[in-house]
Amino acid sequence: MYKPFQKNISKTQFVKGHQCEKALWLLRHKPSLKTPPDDATLAKFKAGHAVGKLAQTLFPGGTSIPFSGNFKDKFSKTTTLLRNGTNTLYEAAFEVQGLMALADILHKGPDGWELYEVKSATSQKQFYLEDIAYQFNILKKVGIDIVKSVLIYINNQYLLEKTLNVDAFFIQHDLTDQTIALQPEIEKKIDQYKTLLSCSDCPSIPIGTYCTKPYDCEFIEHCWQGVPEKSIFNISGMKPKEKFDLYHQGIIHPQDLPPEYVLTDSQSTQIKADISQSDHVDISELKKFLSTLYYPLCFLDFETVQHAIPQYVHTRPYQQVPFQYSLHVMNSPFDVLSHFYFLADHSKDP
Repeated sequence: MYKPFQKNISKTQFVKGHQCEKALWLLRHKPSLKTPPDDATLAKFKAGHAVGKLAQTLFPGGTSIPFSGNFKDKFSKTTTLLRNGTNTLYEAAFEVQGLMALADILHKGPDGWELYEVKSATSQKQFYLEDIAYQFNILKKVGIDIVKSVLIYINNQYLLEKTLNVDAFFIQHDLTDQTIALQPEIEKKIDQYKTLLSCSDCPSIPIGTYCTKPYDCEFIEHCWQGVPEKSIFNISGMKPKEKFDLYHQGIIHPQDLPPEYVLTDSQSTQIKADISQSDHVDISELKKFLSTLYYPLCFLDFETVQHAIPQYVHTRPYQQVPFQYSLHVMNSPFDVLSHFYFLADHSKDP
């Protein structure tokens, strides 16, 4: 007989369920099917952690509760600190009724407890509200009344001067009223996800736009294994929803499109070249472009880095800062290429 996993639903899992219930089920029951995060994703995690640490300085003097590999220990430390009268906690952990959450910042203000959720994004998104509302729900159940729920995110207009101004770097958006209004929906989803996770069978949910929104799902490779390498999804300039609508109608390959289906000229050209397995070159357009060039011809390649927290004076969050370039120059048709390059010392402003 199947025995469901008796584990808590975490905040991460709750948000995952909102994106796709199949992903939530797989996350709990088949985690080995996940695709390991790539370097870019790991870099985002690292940046998010740094932003979270920086936000803690908005409420100095608090106590951080590190994760030692044992959540029970983290729950216990949180309870002890609260009983001892600690007024500001970073990464406080709570567990109740099969639910758990980590609060980025929990601060006791003049009117009571305040909940702060920190994001390394530069704008507010709907699923951030659901994230905070879930935490609010759990804290309410453990007996902590939240009088203020706030989203903290990055001000992308902030310009670094001599030193970082943390108050100006962050935007604080009060979501208390929206958080309270969302509680019935949060309760409904909690019951829904508990029922889902107690099932032995994976829910049958087809691929869709939610595979990449709001985040790229870790189970894309698993769920998309039936999609051929060349499919309707390769057509350039077609909206994702349009592609999925076609796919779910059984139109998987570009050549399966009905003759009356309206395509742009470039899409028609792409599909014809793909079907015939041939290259397409517009000679007249190529000649027209080449006729606009003149010597010296310069071939430039460059690389940039984007820091969530600005590292150099007069730069903004996530501003693209070049740190390397390679330039080849040709002065005449028979000239030997000259090469120029630069590679920055990352300890200095490039």
